[in-house]
Amino acid sequence: MTASPPAAHSAPRVIARSVVSDGGLTPRGRAAAGILAIVLLLALVAGLAAANALPFAGAPGHTVGADDAAERREASTHPSARAAPTGNPLQAEWNGPTVSLDWRGVPYARAETSFIGDRTAAPGDRAMRALDVVNAGPGPGVMTVTLDAMQHIPALAENPDLAEDVTIFWEVGGVEGSRTFDALAASGRVELAQLALDRSEQTRIVVGFAMPAEIDRSRALGAPSTILSFDVGVEMRGDGSDAPPGLAATGGQIAAAAIAAAALLSLLGLLLLARRRDRVCDLCERELSRRDARVTVRAPGGNEDTLCVECARAGVLL
Repeated sequence: MTASPPAAHSAPRVIARSVVSDGGLTPRGRAAAGILAIVLLLALVAGLAAANALPFAGAPGHTVGADDAAERREASTHPSARAAPTGNPLQAEWNGPTVSLDWRGVPYARAETSFIGDRTAAPGDRAMRALDVVNAGPGPGVMTVTLDAMQHIPALAENPDLAEDVTIFWEVGGVEGSRTFDALAASGRVELAQLALDRSEQTRIVVGFAMPAEIDRSRALGAPSTILSFDVGVEMRGDGSDAPPGLAATGGQIAAAAIAAAALLSLLGLLLLARRRDRVCDLCERELSRRDARVTVRAPGGNEDTLCVECARAGVLL
C-alpha cells in the first residue's frame, strides 16, 4: 500500500490592483467621500437653519408672546404713566399713577419728579411722598434711584443754616437710608438705591423730610426764607444684557450650531485622513505625488494597503 504524497498547501494569495489617480483617491474612495460630504453638508445646512444663521434667512425677529399680550392688556385696563422708549425723562407725580419704565430700544428709561411745594416747614414737621414704579421692559431690569438736592439762600435770610436742620429719608424696595440736606446738596447727584426688578415687577419709592422739634434757629422771623428742594430720578435699564430683545440665541439654536460645526470639522478631518492615507506608501512610508502610480493591495482578510510601485513589485507579482 503506497501512500500518496501529501497535498501541497498553497500560500494565501494576495490580490493586487494598480491604480493611477490624479486626486489621491480611488474611484470607490471618491464616491464614498462624495456621499459623506453631501450628508455632512446637509447636516451643516440644517444646523445653521435651526440657528437662524443662514445668510439668506435674515435676522430673527422678536415674537410677541402671551406675556407681552397680557402686559398690554393690563396696561390698557390700569391707567399709568408710561415712559416711552425714547430716552426722554418722564415727569412723574408723587402719590399719582404707577410709572411704567420701558427701556426697550434705548440704554435706559428715566422718570423725574420734584419735591417742591409752598409748604413752610416748622420744627417737628415730617412729610413723605410715594412713587410706584414698574419695570415695563422686555426682560429683567435694574432700577437706580437718584436725588439732586438744591438750596436757595436769599441775601437777607435769617435761616441760612436751614439745610443742616432738615433730614431727608427714603425707602426703596425695603432699602432705607437718610442724610442731612446740606450733606446731600454738597454731594451733587446722589444714588439712593439700586434694585433688580423682574419683568412687570412693581416697587414703591418713598422719600420724605423731617425737622427735629427741638430746633429753634431756623425760623425765618419775617425775612426771606431759605428754600430747599430736591429732584428724584428713577432709571430703568436691562439687567446686564447688551443684546437687543429677540436676538438672543436659545439653547436649542446653540446646540444646533455646535452640531453643525462638529459635522463640518468631521468632514474636513475625514477628507484629510483619506488623502493622507492614499498619498503615503504603507510599506516604505514614502510620500506619493499626485502623478505617482500606486497599488492597492487587498489581503484575504479584507485589509487594504496602499503601496508604491517599487514596494508592490518587490512583494507582489504585477
